Amino acid sequence: MTQTPPEAPWNQRFRGWFRRHWLLDTAWRLSVFTVGVTLICIGIVLLVLPGPGWGMIALGLIVLASEYVWAQRLLAPVRRKLGAAKRKAQQPQYRNQIRAVSAAFVVVMAAAAGAYVWRYGLSLDGVRGLWPL
Repeated sequence: MTQTPPEAPWNQRFRGWFRRHWLLDTAWRLSVFTVGVTLICIGIVLLVLPGPGWGMIALGLIVLASEYVWAQRLLAPVRRKLGAAKRKAQQPQYRNQIRAVSAAFVVVMAAAAGAYVWRYGLSLDGVRGLWPL
């Protein structure tokens, strides 16, 4: 095993200390694997349920990639896609389109709220049939 140089960052020195003790190294790898797989499983569940499913899967891969090379390889396409999305979001034309769609959404929601208030006033008469009050 290699010694971690004393000028290395604290996290590399910490991990190097763990690697020197086989029981601690095994426990560390097992805990990283457990946390990473748990996050990925939660992400898979959140693909069906409301929530950030893909984000949780990516977070699980990031945790696993801190220790395992196979997870780093799985994470590489995700990083490329995130980089492409970042470049696209930074384009002025795309930002203007997002602003226009957001402004249209705000106008439609304001019109719907105004129509509700005009029709029913500030009461809940329009939504009483949707759930028992």
